[in-house]
Amino acid sequence: MESRVSTQPMLPKKILVGLDGSTGSARALAWAIELAKSLDGEIVAAHVVQLLSPAAVGYGLAPIELPADWLDDLRRRFENEWSAPLKQADVQYRTVFEPGAPAVAPTLIAIANQVHADLIVTGSRGLGGFGELLLGSVSHQLVLHAQVPVVVIPAEHSQVTVAAQTASGPASVAAL
Repeated sequence: MESRVSTQPMLPKKILVGLDGSTGSARALAWAIELAKSLDGEIVAAHVVQLLSPAAVGYGLAPIELPADWLDDLRRRFENEWSAPLKQADVQYRTVFEPGAPAVAPTLIAIANQVHADLIVTGSRGLGGFGELLLGSVSHQLVLHAQVPVVVIPAEHSQVTVAAQTASGPASVAAL
């Protein structure tokens, strides 16, 4: 049996955005809101709480004592602070708070599948190097494993300039 892949572009109507309270995720949400407005789409904002694994302790990340209501406080911050731009925007939205997940990227992919998302949008924290190796890159894992397109909004400091080719010389690309 032959499978066919459509070459027709599909406009996303349901956009999953991963929020974690970082500047990168706020930038991703702002971008997704503008896209949803232009396409009359819906945003599903998700926060995945990954508990510190025993393996992370081996890398010097010691467990810390958390207050009894830390999870409720985190849920309130997600719903009231991080998702606040959704309440102010004129878009359909809903939120998903997923506590105690073993890993963030696979959980976001599972949420995308459950809600039938057409697109996943995430921010880049710009850790790079050892930080990314140690903690893993959620955006990198999403790009590799998601079954829908993924847009990664770069960190604020990542600016790329492109100069068009002129008659006097070739084009240049600079990453700042």
